[in-house]
Amino acid sequence: MTRSLLILLCVGNVTLCSCSQQGFKWHPSAIRLQTSGAAVDGEWCRNYFIVLATIDGQGPFRLLLDTGAAISLLDDDAATQLGSRVSGSALNMTGGGGASVAAAGQVRIGRLVSGAVTLLDFDMAIHDLARFEPFFGTLDGVLGHSAFNGSTFTIDYPSRTVTVTNEALDPDAPRQENEAWFETGSARPHIVVIVAGRPVRVLVDSGSGGGFDFRMFDELPRSDKDRPSHASLALDRLVVSRAARLNGELRIGPIVFDAPAIGSEPSSSKLGTQVMSKFRWTFDTRTKLIRIDGGPKRIAPHPVTNLGFVGSRKLNAIQVVHVAQDSVTYANGLRQGDQVVAINGVAVEQFSCEGMRRAIERATPVVLTIQRDGEHIPVEAQPYTVVP
Repeated sequence: MTRSLLILLCVGNVTLCSCSQQGFKWHPSAIRLQTSGAAVDGEWCRNYFIVLATIDGQGPFRLLLDTGAAISLLDDDAATQLGSRVSGSALNMTGGGGASVAAAGQVRIGRLVSGAVTLLDFDMAIHDLARFEPFFGTLDGVLGHSAFNGSTFTIDYPSRTVTVTNEALDPDAPRQENEAWFETGSARPHIVVIVAGRPVRVLVDSGSGGGFDFRMFDELPRSDKDRPSHASLALDRLVVSRAARLNGELRIGPIVFDAPAIGSEPSSSKLGTQVMSKFRWTFDTRTKLIRIDGGPKRIAPHPVTNLGFVGSRKLNAIQVVHVAQDSVTYANGLRQGDQVVAINGVAVEQFSCEGMRRAIERATPVVLTIQRDGEHIPVEAQPYTVVP
């Protein structure tokens, strides 16, 4: 797993495990495609795909494609815009941390159109998604794995495309040496990977910005000490994850990761976009098959680095939640609780989805402007190795 300069420090992870409302229509009654391999309209935000769609003739709306979410979700402001289709009956969801999360109600979607793909007649739960705005800009909703139920969809990270087809994967098709095939066996796409000789069931989660993150992190063999590496924002919590080097191989079918960096995850083991971005992923929702292809067969280890601190992105600042005490950044004065309001002279609120990463890659050292006790203080930050 490569985590090169984890500077954004807090990534979206809108994980919805279930919904308790009876009569909630999880998936579309039909999916219509204009072409045999219909392209979904959207834009990339780092390795997240944001679907651009109209809903019942209104929009466009920006919806995160999240294979780790069992259901779809609509922001309360977008639901208000749709008006008459909103039901006020409250319902409970299970968030990524396992806690119950209240939804304001649900909205019946008659017709969602994105590019050459049309989804007909399904429900979305309503929840305020404003806290994710610092990461994605305006986020109007989440399209969960069930949104494409009854079809086969492909997230092709190398070519930066998402397509939908009516053709099922053939389980008897010949396998290429760099392909991996899995039966998911559940409503959400879980696969079994081999971690240092141990089979582990993981969720394939395009809504997570992590790499290999494990609930049994402390039980796995590690070749170095673990350190706080990044913070992830889920629907119901903020989690500071630890990372370390796996003492052994990790296998996804024939694809081998040599001693990858692994992270901690308190609720469920998952595989996020830092791993997914190396491959093309095809999800057949009818046969519950996944095909992974297009990547190298063996992947060498890479260091995990950040700027010596872990932070949670807010709209106008980055809240520092941890600083490595052996880092140059700590020696230069950054402390837990500081607010980073600018990076290299550019206000945090002005950075787009890709802008912060690009700004940091172009300049070393990085000058952080922090706000502390009403003062603005410059702090020079140097790259810091979390996992060598």
